[in-house]
Amino acid sequence: ETDRSFAVLVDGAIIKPKPGFHDSQPVKVYAVTLFLLKKKARTWLKRFPALRPVARWVFHKALEIRLVAVRRTFKDKYGCVYRFHREHLIQKQMAVQGYWEDDTTALIDSRDWSGARVVEVGANFGAHTLPFALHCGKGGGGSVIAVEASEWAASELRHNIQLNELADNVRVIEGFVSSGAHTRDVEFTSFYSDLTHLVNTRVETRATTTIDDICTGDDRIDLLKIDTDGYDLDVLLGAERTVRRLKPLLYVEVSRSLAKAHHTPDLLYAWLVAHDYSPMIWDYESRTFEPLSVDVLLERLKVEPAMNILAIHKSQSADSVSR
Repeated sequence: ETDRSFAVLVDGAIIKPKPGFHDSQPVKVYAVTLFLLKKKARTWLKRFPALRPVARWVFHKALEIRLVAVRRTFKDKYGCVYRFHREHLIQKQMAVQGYWEDDTTALIDSRDWSGARVVEVGANFGAHTLPFALHCGKGGGGSVIAVEASEWAASELRHNIQLNELADNVRVIEGFVSSGAHTRDVEFTSFYSDLTHLVNTRVETRATTTIDDICTGDDRIDLLKIDTDGYDLDVLLGAERTVRRLKPLLYVEVSRSLAKAHHTPDLLYAWLVAHDYSPMIWDYESRTFEPLSVDVLLERLKVEPAMNILAIHKSQSADSVSR
């Protein structure tokens, strides 16, 4: 069962491993899964129900390995196609569940984005850029400005945009956004192999730009989304004129990583309040965005490494994000 002709039937599809895959641990998992799927194994599981969690784990592990071993692309829940990298944590999870981040997905699904203008700083490979572009482009007039500092991620983003024929809806800017136009040392992380181990992390000296420079002349921005692994307040500081002038929805990651830019979560929260924004947070129990106090923010960050804040300007109704 472990020679080069090894092939299995999993979840209704015939799976053939890549060359050199035959003598690896995943094949053993496949073999065990096949065994558990046999009638005799099902009989054993009825007789010994305590084995069911183990069998379930093995089966789902095999399905995950199927993704790693076979797929070169995957689709999200919106039908957008992405190039698949088996080491990439976000992509592996998206390939299984069809989306990345419950709260951000809820934001995408919460309103009609047809014709909207979205600016996304920290677009990565496009996990949220493509769904926004798909929705904004409906009816014409809408678009996404996707800013990404990492060369690898920007390349993947452009590739995925081409895969989905969304080039007319997305403008990609490869660059680092900060509080001003200057030069600084920036820490980059290309992707994650698991929840705790950062891969391909490096420091580069880069020229920076600002949201105010990028959005000069724009008369409408519906959403400014920021996810820059610790540089998020820097991005807001460079968006002062744009935020005061256009009052977009703000969707900003807050994390312990703010410390590497010499900022703190309460400083970011104070910036939002000082600019007449009402911070909100996704509540996983009620499945809605709820008002957020700075005390709750700091308490949650003791147990969560990062979270997203949705901030609505006081001149707008909270109904601009439907519940």
